[in-house]
Amino acid sequence: MNFKIQIPATKYLLLDIPLIILSVYLSSYIRLGALEIHDHLDVIHLYTPIFVLLRIGTFIVMNVYSTIWRYVSTHDALKLSYAIGLSSLFAMAITFFAPDLGKLPRSIIIIEFLVALLFLSGARLLRRVRYEKHVGAGKNGLTTLIYGAGNNGRTLAQRFLGDRNLNMNVVGFIDDDPNKQHMKIAGLPVL
Repeated sequence: MNFKIQIPATKYLLLDIPLIILSVYLSSYIRLGALEIHDHLDVIHLYTPIFVLLRIGTFIVMNVYSTIWRYVSTHDALKLSYAIGLSSLFAMAITFFAPDLGKLPRSIIIIEFLVALLFLSGARLLRRVRYEKHVGAGKNGLTTLIYGAGNNGRTLAQRFLGDRNLNMNVVGFIDDDPNKQHMKIAGLPVL
């Protein structure tokens, strides 16, 4: 097995680090509320860099940053979810094994996992959506129907929609499977 660690580009860190910090503080606010959060701010300030280091370190080790964001896939989203979950488990372990850092409600870590998952996966998804909208084929291309709405048809449609140079305007799929007819795949109708 070949183990290679890829150092992330600065642009990815400049987006992820503020999102991680925001997720820690928002999670704390959700859990503690406006009145009680002031009693825990010192501990939250102490744990925030730990969360950032754990999360970024886990992302690097799990090669989360080896993904090209504009091509993010389900596999990449799962890898990101596992990395966020693993770093949250590490943070939970620190609250048990280093009680001298201060008492942080552990439910904040669970809430923070969900908020971080939403923020970090959302940032990657928005990048993909923005890319597809920017480079996707326009309405001026060759009007195209794809025969078959299975995996190969969907892959072909994504290729046509994602490459303006192919000059294809995919308007839908033709499929003989009655379960697929009158449904939509990738926003395109199945006829």
